[in-house]
Amino acid sequence: MYEIISFLIDNLFEIFFWIVVLLFFVIMITQRNFMGKGFLLIKRGSYKDAIVLLKNKLDKKPLKSSTYYALGYCYYMLGYGQHAINNFEKAIDLKLKRIDVFYLLAILYAEENKFDKASGYIDKGEEIQNKNGFLNKLTQYERNDFWGWFYYLKGEMDKSLEFYNIAIPKWNKKMKEDRKKITEYYASPCYRLGIIYLKKSDLKTAKKMFSLSLKASPESIFANKSQEELRKLSKEEKDS
Repeated sequence: MYEIISFLIDNLFEIFFWIVVLLFFVIMITQRNFMGKGFLLIKRGSYKDAIVLLKNKLDKKPLKSSTYYALGYCYYMLGYGQHAINNFEKAIDLKLKRIDVFYLLAILYAEENKFDKASGYIDKGEEIQNKNGFLNKLTQYERNDFWGWFYYLKGEMDKSLEFYNIAIPKWNKKMKEDRKKITEYYASPCYRLGIIYLKKSDLKTAKKMFSLSLKASPESIFANKSQEELRKLSKEEKDS
């Protein structure tokens, strides 16, 4: 008995360390809740499955801003604009600390021709971009993409191209760096860039962007839209 006590005293720190490590792994395994699984499903582009998983959490307390954000993002990627807006705004009400939600709301309202609302959200995003305590700060090319698309939806093509002419080289560099791991993240910007390239009469690059969007997230609304644009381009080539 004395030897056991002596051993425990001599190795107290090491024993404590391994207990902490063990507890950490137990917590990680047992707490692989919907949010972790939901995150993985989103990263795979499985938005419908993620929604089912995330909705189950809404019955539990306390409600989390991240849950509403994730739901909003899934609805956004599937093209359910009003559902996306509702969840994004609930996330903001619960003090979500992510900046991209303001830009996403701006685009969603602009798509509904509610440009005053859209302007308010995109201005708010710019206002807090440099504040501390917020996650997911956007790069300049991401911001230019949102601003460019905002003006595209407003029908102000010259302003839209001002932003995209700055953003495009950065996006091209980013996609070149990530060419072997094009994830669902690229689905929406690649679709938007494809449309802009069409406006610039660069059909070859437009087709490349639409194909990347389709590859990045086949389940998304942006893949569907990209596929439709590719069909139209193919038809035009056959008819010409």
